[in-house]
Amino acid sequence: EKCELVQVGGPNLLTSSKSVPVNGGLKPGEIKHISLDLTFPEQNGLYHAFFRLRAIDPATNEPGFKFGQRLWVKAMVTKSGNGSRLAKLKSLSSSSSSSSSSSGSSSDSDSDAGGRANCPDQQQRRVRKANKKMNKKLKKRDKSILKLQKQCSKLQKKLERKSKKLEGLLSAKAKADQFKPPPQGSQ
Repeated sequence: EKCELVQVGGPNLLTSSKSVPVNGGLKPGEIKHISLDLTFPEQNGLYHAFFRLRAIDPATNEPGFKFGQRLWVKAMVTKSGNGSRLAKLKSLSSSSSSSSSSSGSSSDSDSDAGGRANCPDQQQRRVRKANKKMNKKLKKRDKSILKLQKQCSKLQKKLERKSKKLEGLLSAKAKADQFKPPPQGSQ
C-alpha cells in the first residue's frame, strides 16, 4: 500500500513539507525504518512534533485516511558558549520502531524517555505483557459471568418452586370455593 508519514502536530520540523513518502509502501504488520530531515527552531526550548502514517490512493494519488499509532519527536534546543546550536533529540514511538535524523548538531536516538531501546524485541515483550494482562482481565470477567449465571439459575429454580406452590394454593382455594355452602340468607 502506498503511504506517507505526515506531521499532525507541533511546529513544522520537516524541511520540505508536512509529509514524507514511505518508499515501497507499507503492508499490514510490516516494520519499516523511515529517515526524516528535521530543522529545529533557532530559539532555545523544548519542541514536540507528532506524526502518523497516511494512506495514498494509488489511482488518484490523493491523501486518504490516517492509520497506525502516533510517532513523536521531542527535541531540546540550547545554545552553547560559542553560539552554535545544540539539539538533543529523543525519538519517541508508540509504534513499531522508528529512526530519525536531523540537520545541525543533533543526535539520532531510537530510545524513549526512559532510555530504553525501542527495538522489535522490546516491542514484542510489551505486547506479550499487555496480552497477559488482558487475558487476566478476561479470566476474571469470565468468572464473574459464570457466578452471575449460577445465581440466575438458582433464582430461576426458586421462582419455579414458588410458582408451583402458588398454583397449588390457588387450585386448592378454587376447589374449596366449589364445595363451600352458599351463604345463609341468599335463598
